[in-house]
Amino acid sequence: MRALSLLGFVLLLSCGDVPELPRPFHRGRLPAPSELNLAVRDSILEVSWEMPEQADVRKFLVSVSDTSGFSVEMFVDTTYFEVVVPGGSVYYVQVMPVGADLFVGPAATDSVSLPYPLR
Repeated sequence: MRALSLLGFVLLLSCGDVPELPRPFHRGRLPAPSELNLAVRDSILEVSWEMPEQADVRKFLVSVSDTSGFSVEMFVDTTYFEVVVPGGSVYYVQVMPVGADLFVGPAATDSVSLPYPLR
């Protein structure tokens, strides 16, 4: 009888509202980067941004893609990043701070069109 009561209690607990566990991409603890700046020089896309000094940021997750899906991601330690990209496309950039607890803050996003290189 005691085992049956315990089973009922476990079932009752499992049917109630289960608190949501933190996810790796929790977006509430850090501010978004500000002043996201995209500059094009030859076939180099330069990305820079600002981050408040009081924010406990360890790294930044930077995504650069020629689609808005942001499939390519890199971790960087600074507020500056550059990448060589072919011309003739629109590139989307997303920067998210990564805190000491490894949670990711909200994103700053922008896009830039790279012309074809002159020959």
